[in-house]
This record gives sequence, C-alpha cells and structure tokens, in this order.
Amino acid sequence: MTFDGPGGAYFGTITGSEVSADGSTESLLLSNASDPRWTKTPQGLLLAVMDGTGLGQTRRVVSASSEFNWTVAPPFDVPLGPDSVISIVSYRGKFVFEGNTWLNDTTVQIYG
Repeated sequence: MTFDGPGGAYFGTITGSEVSADGSTESLLLSNASDPRWTKTPQGLLLAVMDGTGLGQTRRVVSASSEFNWTVAPPFDVPLGPDSVISIVSYRGKFVFEGNTWLNDTTVQIYG
C-alpha cells in the first residue's frame, strides 16, 4: 500500500502573506511558482511548512487566485517568514490503521 500521487503543486518559499480582515484566512504569495498544478481546483490541498519559521504547521488550501497567490484557512499560528519552506500537495488523511500485522517494513509508504 502506498499514497503515491501525481506530485506536488509547489515546493519553495513565500515572499509575503496577509491575513484577511475577518481573520479567517491567510493569503500567501509564492516566491518561485513554476509549472503550477491544481490552480483550477486547489480546494482541499495541504500546505505544509517543511523548514524554517513555522516548521511543522499545516493548513488546508481554500483557493488560488493565480499560480503565485494561494489562500489557506485558518491563518498560521506562527507567522511564516522568508526562511519558511513550504510544500503544497494532495491531502491524504483521516485514515486509521489499527490491529494490523506488518510483515515487511516497506508495506506502508507515506509521502506526498
């Protein structure tokens, strides 16, 4: 079993962010978007902070107005900075693996 997918929509840094007036979303300006994927239906993708300020935080993508401007909800608890490296990938979650016996240590591979 594996969660292989079609690849990521983005991997890189941001050049800025802005929290909405009502505080429910945060728009991120991607610094080097290329070969954009999923910009027509980005809702539900996962944005993960892979390195730098905000490391370990994740948010769900709610929209993308262009290949460079993506919106997540809710805003990040720790604001991202220019050193924050993010990845936008397909969301794979809400799985429960319980009571299984694994006979080979490569039976489950989870990566985006």
